Amino acid sequence: MELFFFLLFLETQRLLIQHLRKDKNVVEAQLELKKSSCFRLEHDVTQLRKKLDEQKREEEETEEDKNIALKEREEHAKLLEGVRMMNTYRESNEFLQTDNKSLTMKNKGLSQELENFKEAAKPLEVERRRLLSDVESGRAQAEGLREENKMWQVRVFMFVCLCVCVFVCLCVCYFF
Repeated sequence: MELFFFLLFLETQRLLIQHLRKDKNVVEAQLELKKSSCFRLEHDVTQLRKKLDEQKREEEETEEDKNIALKEREEHAKLLEGVRMMNTYRESNEFLQTDNKSLTMKNKGLSQELENFKEAAKPLEVERRRLLSDVESGRAQAEGLREENKMWQVRVFMFVCLCVCVFVCLCVCYFF
């Protein structure tokens, strides 16, 4: 019986080994499958990273293109503003030159008129000075006459007072 148990033991060991070998083969197949899956996933990750890097690069290029386009638009706007300003300056310059010519002509005309008036005013100025001199002498003469008038008024008053006194004295003498 021992032999039987031993044989049974060996048979179970053999079956166990077969089963373990099958399990080992399954595990190895699963391991290979997992390795294959892992390799595929790593390959997918690498591909995705490449795509991500490429998209980032494209996005950066797009962003750079946008920045360049924005800078070009800003420069274009500045240039347009410069052109507008230059046109304004040119128009202003033309207007100012035309205005300057007309004002220069007007100034020459007015200067000539001023010279003519100055020439015409010279005899009037001489006449004015003569009249001012006459006025001053008239004032001085009037002041002298006022002083003389006051003096004569005082003399006449004194004479009248003297006459009144003489008359009163005569009247007093005549009646007494």
